[in-house]
Amino acid sequence: MPDTKLPNTRNYDLKSVSSKLLQDAWNGLKSRIFFGQSLGFCLVFIILIILAANGFNYYAYLKCWLISNSCHELKIISLNVWGMPKLLGGGDFQNIRMEAIGNLIAQGDYDILLLQELWLQDDHDLLSRKIPDDYVMTGFRQLSLNSCDGIFSPWSCSGLAVVSRHNFTEVEFNSYGYHGYASKALIDGEILASKGVGRVRIMPAATIMPAASNITVDVFVTHTVADPDPAHGYDNFEYRILQIDELLKSYISKSNADLVILGGDFNTEPDVEKGSPYQLIQEHMTNCMQEIYKKFDDKNFATYGNAKNTFTGGKEKPVIYDYIFHQANTKNAVEC
Repeated sequence: MPDTKLPNTRNYDLKSVSSKLLQDAWNGLKSRIFFGQSLGFCLVFIILIILAANGFNYYAYLKCWLISNSCHELKIISLNVWGMPKLLGGGDFQNIRMEAIGNLIAQGDYDILLLQELWLQDDHDLLSRKIPDDYVMTGFRQLSLNSCDGIFSPWSCSGLAVVSRHNFTEVEFNSYGYHGYASKALIDGEILASKGVGRVRIMPAATIMPAASNITVDVFVTHTVADPDPAHGYDNFEYRILQIDELLKSYISKSNADLVILGGDFNTEPDVEKGSPYQLIQEHMTNCMQEIYKKFDDKNFATYGNAKNTFTGGKEKPVIYDYIFHQANTKNAVEC
């Protein structure tokens, strides 16, 4: 298959970084989102940096100011579970890691968990057995193509899943139109998978705040194309731009929910230069972490290669790849 001809989307030189597609299950960004009656969404962020036995994570807590009669919180975590099989280049301790992640889910500390790189059905089934009784989880192929293998390999799979305290009223998946270079399939494997955008709609207030039972929240999860090792002499910047463009124009902008949340592994640094993947998202949405930390650096806030990460610390360049963004579609729905 010939390579798809790409438009000239690069407007500056992006330094390649080591591929993260198969690494670091314990990296992620977590957020609490609060909302009240008459759509009084109020977000105040307190970032706590914590250490876990197998990695470094961010917790973002959103505190509600009582500007309405009542409020409700959503506590969200985005987590790359690093689920590539060992034989296909995956990391060590996969089974132990999946058990640990399952135990984390079983505690019921989060309202929504956005998972990436959950490539295999056995791992998905393990986590689904761990969810609390009152939680729901997307099915293995609900957020992938029907052709997804998931038995021996991630062929045609997205690796995405959502766990939620609140029932899904809608579930949707769309595979990206561009995935990677066909000629590089055996180098980065991007075109062999079918990464895309998962969406679930929830109505968290329905059973808690009857007067606000019609408030809708669209939760999007994605994982964009990664870069190969720089030694291979190329990167996937153009494909990442195309995926972000599709994400924003075809899915985020078309959501009619009161609140839109987007989280996942974007494989892009928080570069605000015009035309960068991160800047394109920020034109439409707000980065939860940046609402309190106007300036944040890769060294202290890295979700990959952080010095305190026992898997990648000191081995890889510390970078921020994982984010949670939000956007209000209803007037006066969010105040910070």
